[in-house]
This record gives sequence, structure tokens and C-alpha cells, in this order.
Amino acid sequence: MIAVIAVGLLLMGGAGAAAQSPSPMPAASIPVASSSAAPTASGVPAAMGDLTCADLAGLLPRSVSAWPLVWSAVEGATEPIPGYPVVDLATSLGISPADICTVTFHYNEVVNGTILRFGGADQAGLLDAYIEDVRATTLKKGFSLQAQPLDMAGRPAIEVGRDGFDRTAWQIKDMIFEMPTGPAALVSAYLPADGVPLPQVSPPPPAPTEPPAMKALGRCAKLYKYLSDGNGTISPAASSGFGPDVIDQTGSLLDPTASPAIMTDGLFDKLGISPFDVCMMRVTYGDTEAKIWQLGKGGAGTLQAYLDDVTATVVASGGTVVPGTDKVAKQNVTTLTVTLPTGTKTYSYLNLGDKAFAEFSTPDDIKQIIPIIKVPRK
Repeated sequence: MIAVIAVGLLLMGGAGAAAQSPSPMPAASIPVASSSAAPTASGVPAAMGDLTCADLAGLLPRSVSAWPLVWSAVEGATEPIPGYPVVDLATSLGISPADICTVTFHYNEVVNGTILRFGGADQAGLLDAYIEDVRATTLKKGFSLQAQPLDMAGRPAIEVGRDGFDRTAWQIKDMIFEMPTGPAALVSAYLPADGVPLPQVSPPPPAPTEPPAMKALGRCAKLYKYLSDGNGTISPAASSGFGPDVIDQTGSLLDPTASPAIMTDGLFDKLGISPFDVCMMRVTYGDTEAKIWQLGKGGAGTLQAYLDDVTATVVASGGTVVPGTDKVAKQNVTTLTVTLPTGTKTYSYLNLGDKAFAEFSTPDDIKQIIPIIKVPRK
């Protein structure tokens, strides 16, 4: 998380697990999952034989920038990448096709990949054998394979071009992981380091179902009820969104208009919601801006749970957070002064009856917009 906060990345279902992007995001631009999603945070060391095929999904981060993990496991040799069977590879490794299992996963259409476990195969040279099998299949298609070694924070990897897509493969014990090159380093960083015993982690539950877009947007548009008509000369403008798309603002804590928007799996669990239950309305009023958030159906403690989550994540990154209170336009406001190596910034929050809250990134924003916000009477 240190790298996450230091570079100012914020928290991010998607297309099928086999979907690829011809120009995947570079790893540095993809907001990452919360620390609570790290697979090594729980579980006890386990031998590979103790891990079922489904258990392998438990090694992956539970979410990436609020996009939940979607996975499926299949026993036996299949085509983990369409058009690239691995039956011949199993034979060359001295194992049967039944000894292979495949976990296919995705978070969104860009962050997707596969895990192949070659049970009983000699781990020495497994990655090279895998790449050579890809090369042989590529040659059968009438093309040549371009491959180059990569170093992913000390983990050896090989980048290949499959049918015009840049993908990266790496090995952990008797498993091969393969993903689009951009997000590969991001997911790799959550996996156990080479030589570290694998944890016994149960696979995550099925991902929450994304609601119909128009229904969800209609629900989020109702946040406009918290706004008045302005001063007669200027009226507020607003746009609504929901789910990981609004949690992932691809902004930066260095950006004066950005929101911390740090929402971890722990926060969603505490509130009993999924990322798709999050609504955000962006309000502009003249040259100022604010965000109105509603996390699920709301309820007592919603704002405090969010503030606690932001605080825990920043502190875990090595930063500090100083909470405070203020009064603006006769309204009681909560503040968080966040200090990171990059500097100090204060965010302000107005609780809207425990069902939603408004967030302000600059003193001018709160000064101009808070007078037009309608706080429900208790």
C-alpha cells in the first residue's frame, strides 16, 4: 500500500475472463486492491497437494480497485487461452492431462488472466517449457513468437505476443500465471514471493452481481435531493455514477480535486454491501466541486466507517491522519488532514443524515457549495 498511496493511485463486472485488451493499461496507472485483499494476510502454509484447484483462486487479490474477483476453476487440460491447447505440453512434462487444472479470472476487461497448475510436473524449467509450447502452437498458426524476459520486482517472468496481444507469464512452484502485460506486475505483487510457502486460503465467494445500469443510475440520481437550486444566478450541475467506475477515479492524492476514495473490502464487509452498491454524485457549482457519496442504503455510522477506512489505509502506507471538526455555514463538518511524503492535504465531510455524505477537497469548495446542500432534519 505504500507504493499505492505514494504515487497517489486510488481504488478501481467486466468482460469474460479470456478477454484481452490490445493496449492494456500500464501497471502504474491501474489502481490496486486494498491491503485487506492480500492473499498472505490469512491462512496457514500448505503443501501444493493440499490446495484444490479452486483454492488457487484464494491466492489472488480479492479485488482490484473495487472490481471484485470473478473466477472459475476447471480440472483437466483445457484451452486456458483460446486456441492454445496444453495437452501436448502435459505429455512432454510426463504428466497426464487430468493432472492439469486451470483457474480463469478477471476483475474487469483489462485485468484478467489464467493460472495453470501442472500437478506432478518437474518445477525446474516449467516456465521455459510452457513458453516453448506457446511457441510451437504459434508456429502451427503460421507465425513466429516474440518472447523476452522481464523482471517483476525480483520475480522472473517472460513476455510473449499472443495473436497481437502482449502477455506476461511467470511461475510459482508448479503453477504458471499469465496475464496481459500491464496489470501482470500489479497482481504479481500480491502473490507469495518465490520460496515462501503458499498459504491455505479458501477461494473467495462468488462476485456480487452488477445491477442493470439504468436502474442503478436512477437510484444514484436521487442524490440530487440533497441540493437546493443555488443562488438564482448559478445553479448546481450534477452527474451520477455507481460501482467501481466511480470509486476508481484514476486520480491522485496530488490532484487538488481528487477524492481519497479509499474503499477496501473491509469497509464493504463492515457495511454489508458490495462495490456496486456505491453511488456518487459529482456536483459542480460555478468553479467549485463536491462529491456526494451514498454507500448502500446508508445507516448510522456510514460516514465514520468510511473515515476509519481511509485512516487505516493511509496509516498503513506510512502516512498520518489527524481528524478534526469545523463549522462552515452553521454546519458541523468533519475533517481529515492527511500527511504523506508528498505533502499535507485536508479533506472535509458533511454527514447527510447518516444515509450519505458530502466530500470537499478544497476550502473554497466547501465554502461555496455547503450553503446549497440540504441536510435532512433528524
